[in-house]
Amino acid sequence: MSAKRTSRFRQFEIGLLLALATGMVNSCSMHGSSIIVVPASLNFGRNDTLLELKIASKADHAIEVNVDSREPWLSISPAMLEIVPGQEPILVSVQIAKHLMKPAGNAGAIRVQARGLAGIDIPVTADVMIAADFTREPDQVVLGRPISFRNTTRAVSGLKGTLKYRWEFGDGVVSTEQNPIHAYRSPGVYTVSLEVQSAEYSDTRSWEKCTEVLRPQGPVADFSASTRTPVPGQPVQFIDLSIPGTGTIKEWLWDFGDGSLSFLQRPSHVYTAAAVYDVYLAVTTSYGTDTEIKIGYIDGRKTLDSEPLESGETQTPDVAPISPQP
Repeated sequence: MSAKRTSRFRQFEIGLLLALATGMVNSCSMHGSSIIVVPASLNFGRNDTLLELKIASKADHAIEVNVDSREPWLSISPAMLEIVPGQEPILVSVQIAKHLMKPAGNAGAIRVQARGLAGIDIPVTADVMIAADFTREPDQVVLGRPISFRNTTRAVSGLKGTLKYRWEFGDGVVSTEQNPIHAYRSPGVYTVSLEVQSAEYSDTRSWEKCTEVLRPQGPVADFSASTRTPVPGQPVQFIDLSIPGTGTIKEWLWDFGDGSLSFLQRPSHVYTAAAVYDVYLAVTTSYGTDTEIKIGYIDGRKTLDSEPLESGETQTPDVAPISPQP
């Protein structure tokens, strides 16, 4: 181990001795091995949101340590660590999420556990004066459609002054309204933050991937029919298979190829002539129109006792043989 690292570890040991004398350290040991945690408790007070623990080992072998908490408002990083002999103390970051806490006093604990050793409980306290938070509806929209943001901030009673709000929607737009409505101009995924301030305290809630704005998709026209080979006079039921895309299909236009039109979604049509027909469908939403043309889709040359004909074929009627006259 380098002289520099030896010196820094020695400074930590001296600090531990002082902490032990003042009750500012927590440790556990068994069979000559021990882990030491500094400080023995964490107090975030009214303003801090990030504090650190220092964890070290006095063992002749590597020790795996797990650091966790049952409190949903505490996040710990790293939560798993390995301490080897002579290693410098490892810093563990502890952060609180005020939007998950209640106003006023909050108390919890962090558990430091190593295999074969008794666990260490580190008390954690925090006083939340303002807990900024919000909701949004919807979380996914089409470009140009508005999103409503609802302020759900909680605060202790008796704060000086009026609460002030500052919203940042991730696209350069800022609002100071309490419950703003915002429409994005470009597709993408956006982080939204809300800062709430009183005369003495403040808190910020930042929500990554809060909203997703989609580029609108137009419709895709398609259809089928109950039969493609009707006999003259037989009704044909047309079935709309179109995909609406982002919007809702509002208009249908059918051209059956015989001069007849329909504006229904599922029209029924009767062909009166034995012929081959092209069928056309156009569908329209708020985001565009699409068309589908099927050439030779209906073959009305079929008779009750014949097979359907391919386009361009002609049918020769069966003729009974004529017996020669005597």
